[in-house]
Amino acid sequence: MPDEENKMIMELLNNQFLEKALSEIESINAPIFKKIIQTLNVLNSFSDIDYSHCKILSQAEIIELSFYLAIQYLRTEEMRIITKQLTESIFKSIADKILSNSDEFKQEKLVKIYHLMSLIDTPEKIASILQHYKWVIAINNTNIPFYTSDAPVVLYPHIKHSFYGYGFATKGIEIFFPLSPKYAVIIYEPTYLMEKIPSLLKKTIIKLTEENALFYNDLMIHRAALQLFSNTNNFQLVEKRITTSPYVADKYRKRIEVK
Repeated sequence: MPDEENKMIMELLNNQFLEKALSEIESINAPIFKKIIQTLNVLNSFSDIDYSHCKILSQAEIIELSFYLAIQYLRTEEMRIITKQLTESIFKSIADKILSNSDEFKQEKLVKIYHLMSLIDTPEKIASILQHYKWVIAINNTNIPFYTSDAPVVLYPHIKHSFYGYGFATKGIEIFFPLSPKYAVIIYEPTYLMEKIPSLLKKTIIKLTEENALFYNDLMIHRAALQLFSNTNNFQLVEKRITTSPYVADKYRKRIEVK
């Protein structure tokens, strides 16, 4: 059998296996999402009580969701583009440093390159990180429903790292995942919260403002590869962002910056 045909068959089998695995993972997590939304609907109907400390998720559910979010993050077209750009940047960085001055290609440069390589995550690695972060459920009662996209798990670095960008293990990272137009899971790297927003460490539920909703929708626009979804079919924010920042409409825009 020709090598090309072998390759096509293996890709087909791998895709079928992946879809089966994803289907099973989604079926496990579907009851958790249903429970979260039902609980929030009840709590959100009370306007005169403080439910910011109510326990929504058990540790077992956080472990399940951590793996689900890791899979959702890694399976996307956006992540395939990021991985390709990151890999190219790593090899370019190695080649440039060797060619420019091999005498200076010392341990500290290798450390930076190895750090770049460590950003190519696996589901197990991401899940093990997320399980130890601060999980908060966000309620969006504004007139600006959450967008979602073909890359629904988005990362935002509160601390800008000039060399390696950001990853799940980065100090100050925030992970956002919309459950519905009204509810979302937000996960914070905890040492940043301890320094900047210690009061949030005690909360399990937060209510968002219109400014917050706009911020997360804009973040979703920037992270989408090709598709954005809205329950109201209102994409004015998307059109405005593309007008001011045309690069976001380019599927192959640069995601990785190595300096």
